[in-house]
Amino acid sequence: MTCKLPAKGQTSDNAVSGADISRASLWRRGCLCSVFFGGCFCIAYILWLFFSFFFVPFPDVPYEIRFKHWPLDGYYKMAPGVYENPKYRTTYSINRHGFRGVDFDPEKPRGFRIVAIGESSTIGLESNDDETWPSRLEAMLSSRGYCNEVVNAGIGGTTSANHLAMLRQEVLRYRPNMILYYGGRNDHAISAFERYPGPKVWPRGLGNFLRHWFMYKRVQIRLLLLQMLGVDLDDQIPWTNRRWTQEYQHNLEQMILESKDVPFVVITQFLDYPLDMIEGAAVGHTREVAARLSVRQNGWQELLRHVDLLRIQRTVSDRFASAKFLNTYSAMAEAKRVPGGGGMFYDIVHLTPSGNEVLAHTVADMLEPYLETHLLRQVVLPHLILDRSFRVFDSPVRIECGR
Repeated sequence: MTCKLPAKGQTSDNAVSGADISRASLWRRGCLCSVFFGGCFCIAYILWLFFSFFFVPFPDVPYEIRFKHWPLDGYYKMAPGVYENPKYRTTYSINRHGFRGVDFDPEKPRGFRIVAIGESSTIGLESNDDETWPSRLEAMLSSRGYCNEVVNAGIGGTTSANHLAMLRQEVLRYRPNMILYYGGRNDHAISAFERYPGPKVWPRGLGNFLRHWFMYKRVQIRLLLLQMLGVDLDDQIPWTNRRWTQEYQHNLEQMILESKDVPFVVITQFLDYPLDMIEGAAVGHTREVAARLSVRQNGWQELLRHVDLLRIQRTVSDRFASAKFLNTYSAMAEAKRVPGGGGMFYDIVHLTPSGNEVLAHTVADMLEPYLETHLLRQVVLPHLILDRSFRVFDSPVRIECGR
């Protein structure tokens, strides 16, 4: 029996077939390993993304403000009285109408009445009565010759739904000449606590905590996609952000409609973000600003949702003749450039007395041309506004005012 060997330089069919099988097997194993480790990474990331709170300490709530609750239909107020804020060592008074500051006549005597509607950043419990931005605004407008009063209708912890109910049932009965709206942050805020709520909400508040935690993680995923791929998840899957945006837009539109011919001024809220982000927001480049955010920055998730808030406020205001949109971010950026300008905030949203001063000055400057136009339209009406002489139809008119 003879065995035929392959010629020099040739390989057998079996050897070639075995080499191909070996290479295919290695490629297949490599693919399987890649899929396996990739899957493990994805699972580990998802577990960390949604369940890392189990391994993170729970800091306590920073501080609490105790007050007498005055529940009403669809909203609430503080019961009349004098209270103290022990953390900031301030005293604040609530008048008989349940609003911050001195009492006022619901029937409104002659003069120009402005009602400022808002949240905790408007009521300003971190400041004394004469240091809130509505109080400072009244003083500034009065010093410029305008006879006016500014009613501080800010209520801490409220949302646009509460503001709409309050406007319908109460604010319009005070016959305001103008309404300032400084609200919206509570509509998009994920939680009233820090990132990881304190032990006082455990385990009673576990369900609410988990709900807010999933909201937080959706915002985090949205930010990561925006930074890595330049894709906004809200454009692709609107349901991730739709509920609060739809509710806020509806409530804001209804407030403007309910106000009818009363000028309704929407003011952007001062928030303590880095200067370059404030400057970007001032010129409308909010999405580009959000893409540069870092999750290590305080309040990054607030700014990302605040981008949507600014878009809604501007869009809705432009649709109504009686509405006006005031973008305060340019003035805020200018104030932060000044040495010591970083002392405008106690936290990301609550202003110090100096911050209230900057905001009031900004609003007064922006409102003054609008007030002049509005005054000329009303000069022959019973609501006489100015305490200075000027000419209308070439006739000198002296306007007296009273509160």
